[in-house]
Amino acid sequence: MNGQILYNVLKQQRLAFSSAVIVGMTLTLIAHAPATPVVLGCVLVLLISIGRSLSNLKSAAREDR
Repeated sequence: MNGQILYNVLKQQRLAFSSAVIVGMTLTLIAHAPATPVVLGCVLVLLISIGRSLSNLKSAAREDR
């Protein structure tokens, strides 16, 4: 995988990253939820979001050929 592609995908997911941080901090600090499940859930959401973006880029690249 090209580093430039990964950088572009991460750049597209800025809102998802900031939303995950805000939700995670709100749940752990204000709602006193257990930290481990909250952090793992936020990481899982980010990985799914990145995976979807990568698959969309790959399918768009195949259509351009």
